[in-house]
Amino acid sequence: MAGPWFTIQRDGEGWQTLGQVWISDGARDLQGKIEVKVDLERVETVF
Repeated sequence: MAGPWFTIQRDGEGWQTLGQVWISDGARDLQGKIEVKVDLERVETVF
């Protein structure tokens, strides 16, 4: 099962953990962490 398909993040709260994965090079198995950081930027639109 893959996922998450979506997530809700708050602006300016630093790094947030989304999940964990197993990583292998064939000889060693390690656990990794998936993190995201969201910073929103206001963009002026001209019409």
